[in-house]
Amino acid sequence: MLKHGISPKIARICISHGQWHSMNCSFEELAVALADKLWKGKRVEKLEHKVIERISLLLKKDQWDIFTDLDSCFEKVAAGGIERLNKSVEMS
Repeated sequence: MLKHGISPKIARICISHGQWHSMNCSFEELAVALADKLWKGKRVEKLEHKVIERISLLLKKDQWDIFTDLDSCFEKVAAGGIERLNKSVEMS
């Protein structure tokens, strides 16, 4: 990717969104990884916890408060995952 002019930051996100569990990721990288999982209809507790932990630190709020705010949002996005994946397969 770098050889083709893609910025190092974007190239790293392309790697980290699939390897977030074994890399030291920025908040943005974790957010992309989470968005990818939720879009596909997958809930990954460990990843969600990492994102909630980072948000908690950034906002100086209790993790439980962040969780209660975001859990239903995560669920709504994940709920449509199967339909989105099926639609994307039909389009290709």
